[in-house]
Amino acid sequence: MDESAQIHGGMPVVNYCCIHGCTGALDGTGNIDAYPCFVELGYWDTNDTPTPWDDFWVAGDYHLLEDSPCIDTGDPNYIAEPNETDLDGRPRIIGGRIDMGAYEYSPAIPAEVRIVPRTINLASMGKWITCYIWLGEDYDVADIDPNSVLLEDEIQAQSFVVDEEEQIVIVRFSRSEVQGILNAGQVELTISGELSDGTRFEGTDTIRIIDKGRKK
Repeated sequence: MDESAQIHGGMPVVNYCCIHGCTGALDGTGNIDAYPCFVELGYWDTNDTPTPWDDFWVAGDYHLLEDSPCIDTGDPNYIAEPNETDLDGRPRIIGGRIDMGAYEYSPAIPAEVRIVPRTINLASMGKWITCYIWLGEDYDVADIDPNSVLLEDEIQAQSFVVDEEEQIVIVRFSRSEVQGILNAGQVELTISGELSDGTRFEGTDTIRIIDKGRKK
């Protein structure tokens, strides 16, 4: 399959785009044929029926992952208009050169996180795992979106408290949910989330996991 499956009719000139099956037939500059590394591709769901009119489109997430070849490979001469943004409302150029695609890649800002207890027993019947989050001095923890905070990209925080004076956020996760994804040993856990403007943050902490009390 070449680019004719995506672009046909007329004589378009396409520059600095990621085009599946690009053969060079389109008279443009800087085009690439590479997997764009989207967060998640959209797709047609057949709805378990043989008839196409029962199909429905499942929307994808076309933000770029950190390994995407589309990052900083757009038109090097492109100059953004004043206050021009991407579809998320963030600056159209981040990192000195525009990205290919509708969303500029924005690397996660580093966060300092501290998870307690420092040792978790998988046999424990406790209720919570607590995490303390600090951001750099250029950011305000009050801007963290409470609904965005995740442990290991899957477990959502159940409570969220902001201490603006100390610039600390204290979140709690269901202990049973956390224990359900852990194995004994030294484990590095990732806490991630977003600020109100969509800027991502991420931090890690290493804790000890033991399994005392369970029957072998």
